[in-house]
Amino acid sequence: MIIKDCQEPQCELIDIRTGHCIEASQRIHRLVRDGWVNDSFSKTVEREQKNIQEELAKFMGLNVIARIKGICQARTRRRVEVFVNNMPRLNTVLEERYPDFEERVNFMSDPYILAELACDADDPISPRVRECLTISYQYRVEWEEE
Repeated sequence: MIIKDCQEPQCELIDIRTGHCIEASQRIHRLVRDGWVNDSFSKTVEREQKNIQEELAKFMGLNVIARIKGICQARTRRRVEVFVNNMPRLNTVLEERYPDFEERVNFMSDPYILAELACDADDPISPRVRECLTISYQYRVEWEEE
């Protein structure tokens, strides 16, 4: 059995415009390698953290704090994101209820109030407001040291 010398692959610097290629220094080689390892690791940790947060929100519920005394605490929250898909139409729909432009703009700038109106089954303009919006909910966990 022949054991070959184990060497790291060569690192090259390539000019994107010309394609010209030269060998990179050991320092650049180490930085690229270590950066790649860190980037891969952080993406894995990020995915795992997202799964943990979703599970905590599912099992704990929202607006709850889980505390490990002397170590940390985790607080679950829900964040509402409202995207206005059709601003001119939304302005027209809300104009009936809020004829004053400034009052209407203040109302439209609060995503929670817009989401509440869009989801209110008893409000007659609710379906028309819903047509103008995309509402999504994001579950988060905030961590604090104890």
